[in-house]
Amino acid sequence: MGFTEAVKTCLSKSFTVKGRTTRSEFWYFMLCQFLTYLVAIIFLLLNADWNSDGSNNLLAIISLVIGVLAVLAYLCYIPASICAQVHRLHDTGRPGTYWFLNIVPFGSWVLLYFCILPSVSDNEYGDNPSKE
Repeated sequence: MGFTEAVKTCLSKSFTVKGRTTRSEFWYFMLCQFLTYLVAIIFLLLNADWNSDGSNNLLAIISLVIGVLAVLAYLCYIPASICAQVHRLHDTGRPGTYWFLNIVPFGSWVLLYFCILPSVSDNEYGDNPSKE
């Protein structure tokens, strides 16, 4: 599964916690989120730098608009990210309620470990998506 296909799949399953996600699909989606976050930070920092002299030049306005749009896009990724993590947990044979480990200190490290694990064969959450 390629980058764009993985992102489209994860976004289309934004509000569905049933099913499974392969490692490549999950990590491509996480990469897309990271790149969106990076774009937002870069353009907002550029806006702050270009606006530091107090003038309203065109570059500052454009960077602010792009930065705000990137932040809004990143916020739209939140439900898809939660569901992708739940799907990845299902793919490793664990219940989606393990997602709440994010609340516990260092629980995110445990979730990261689970997301790195390879897919298991068919289980109660569906067929192995790696076979398709």
